[in-house]
Amino acid sequence: NEETVQDHIDRIAWYVVNGWGDSYITIDFGLWNALCGIGCLITDGNHRFAAAVIRGDKMIWADVYGSKKDIAQLYDDEEVDDLEQRD
Repeated sequence: NEETVQDHIDRIAWYVVNGWGDSYITIDFGLWNALCGIGCLITDGNHRFAAAVIRGDKMIWADVYGSKKDIAQLYDDEEVDDLEQRD
């Protein structure tokens, strides 16, 4: 039972209209970095993330995995300093 493109569109549209409560998405910086050398991988919550983008949400709650080094590679020096101060 494979999902069609329309199934994905419908699922995202449902989230756009109804939201997703307090569900977090999951982002793994280390896994994607290990596979491709850059960026991050949304391992759970792609449809919710797409809905948040479409709705223009300023933020979405996420569980984030990966080392500070993996995450820091995506940001400039000031943002890295801020990240390190949060320990």
